[in-house]
This record gives sequence, structure tokens and C-alpha cells, in this order.
Amino acid sequence: MSQLSYKPTGATALIIAPPPDVMGYADYYRARYLRATMHHIEPHITLITPFASYEQLSSAAPRLRNRLAVCSPFRVSLRGFSIFKDSGILYLRPADPTKIRALAAEIAAEFPEYPPYGGKFGDNWDPHMTVGEFEDPEELESVYSELAVQKLFIGFEVETVLIKYQTDDGIWDTWAEYPLGGAS
Repeated sequence: MSQLSYKPTGATALIIAPPPDVMGYADYYRARYLRATMHHIEPHITLITPFASYEQLSSAAPRLRNRLAVCSPFRVSLRGFSIFKDSGILYLRPADPTKIRALAAEIAAEFPEYPPYGGKFGDNWDPHMTVGEFEDPEELESVYSELAVQKLFIGFEVETVLIKYQTDDGIWDTWAEYPLGGAS
């Protein structure tokens, strides 16, 4: 009997993963609106993608760890739902994305070859936690209209950054987790 073995694709990302209670809240919506891929990666806020290829992680990791050591932990507050109409994405929206962008900029200063989202959205990209993907724009609008009335006050401390890598089965696994300076 042969055992399945999944190989890294080379794709990597740096993410912020929330604590279990926030993951549970996000997963409630992901189970409804992101069924096909919800188990590929935990709820998260992407900082940098793509990052160094899987084969380069061993050499990039010490530089990343040192850079994160000088970054202070901070609080993220999720205050509601929003959408990216063009891509059919429903997401939880941070109240103030400034500190998330600043952390990504700090990392990109050390690794200028890896700007957030490959530089596609410039410096003013929208940090977010995806909870749904829709092919039908009307369905996206309908779901968003129902959820937009919620008054959310969900917050958590960002104390670590995870390096994720994708395997050929589509799953994103954790390669390492590094604390921000001052985090235990």
C-alpha cells in the first residue's frame, strides 16, 4: 500500500492568522460561501504573496525573523463585511488597515522583490480576511446586503507571522511561525 506524498508547488505567502475564536467566526461564513477551498488554508489576512519560493525559504527565513523582531505586536479590529466586486470576494474588513500595511511594508523593505500581492495594488492595497467567493455578481450583492447590517466588534492581537507554502493538492501548510518583537 503506497502512502500519498504531496510536494510543494513553490508558491508561498506570509499571513496573519487570527486566534481560534475569530477563526471560528470566519469559518462559519467560509463554510457557507467558500466551501470548495475553505480547508485549503485557515482564515487569515495576507501580508505578502508571492514570497520567496519554497526552495528559497531556508535562506530567506533568518532575514524575515530578524526583521519581524523589530516590529511591535498590534491589535486588529474587524468591523464589518465588504466585497471586491470584480473578483467576487466577500471579506471581513479591518477597521483600520494602517498597521497591517505598515507590517507588510516593513517586510517588503527587507525583501523589495516581494511587495504585497506582487505590487499589483500598489501601497494602498486592502487588507482583508476572505470568507466567500462568488461567480454570480448578483448573489454576491445579495449576500453582502444581508451581512452589511451587522455591527461587528471583533479584535485580536497580531503577535506572529506565518510562512505558508502550497502543496500540489492545493493545501497551504505552515513552514514557520515567527513572533513580532516583544511577543512571547
